[in-house]
Amino acid sequence: MKQTLYLIIGFLFLACHQPKQLTVATASSTPSTPTTPATPSIIGGWKEVSISPYDKNEFHYRWMSFDDSIGIGDLFLSHHQSYTVNRDTLFINRDPQSEYSRAIQFPIVKFTNDSLVLLSPYPNGYYKSNRMAMARITQQNTIKPTAIYFASGICYGSCPEMYIKIDSARNFSFFGKVNLKFAYLGGFHGKISEADYAAILTLINKLPISMLKEKYMGDVDDATLGMAIEWEGKLITSRSYRRSNSAPPELTLLLFKLVDAYKNISLRPDSTVTEAYFSQHPAAFPTTQLILDSRGRPSW
Repeated sequence: MKQTLYLIIGFLFLACHQPKQLTVATASSTPSTPTTPATPSIIGGWKEVSISPYDKNEFHYRWMSFDDSIGIGDLFLSHHQSYTVNRDTLFINRDPQSEYSRAIQFPIVKFTNDSLVLLSPYPNGYYKSNRMAMARITQQNTIKPTAIYFASGICYGSCPEMYIKIDSARNFSFFGKVNLKFAYLGGFHGKISEADYAAILTLINKLPISMLKEKYMGDVDDATLGMAIEWEGKLITSRSYRRSNSAPPELTLLLFKLVDAYKNISLRPDSTVTEAYFSQHPAAFPTTQLILDSRGRPSW
């Protein structure tokens, strides 16, 4: 009996003094490393939140817009340019073969998902204000157009005259009249891609519809761009000079998208697509020919 008791006591003694098993540290038990906040995306449209002096007599909103690799904006002459964002600077790259090949540099003061504050690359010249506070252009509408029309009028140079209709099934009708490559003269039809159509709808739904004017003036020698949108029995129309200082950036971005839309479509000749259709349709001719008044200015 004693022997059995001694065995039990010995067993309990050994059990209490067994070395503890080491625990392998897991990811959750390691000290956490501070994470760097994700850089906001610059992709999309931006417009100035307050009007800036353009010259001593005029005011306009400065704007920019970016996709994955290309940017356009009034501060770099609305040309399509590649860009990079490097830490605290926005670089707008230029053609290396150009006389002005050096990249335009915008120092970044603040950059969030909704706000972009830049310093002007021309602090002593082009603009009186050196600081540009811009806000992201956001959706304002939920329009589903039954048809979208666009027209581009001639200028006193080589501005193309052309007409476009896009219906809700993405059917694309195009008539090119003058100042286009020979392959684009006459009537054509095709189908716009889902991605391009969605991009156009996004821009339409960012328009300030309640504030949109029928026309916006601009420089004398420039193309007139116009659009009309049919929607639930309503008609939205507006036209603007290509580089109008008074047009809202949302309208300018839509017109710039529409004027180049035909370049991404496989167009087939169609004799039923004529200038007469566009000129007679009440919505399909949202632009006018340039007529100068006695002072040499455009007359609407």
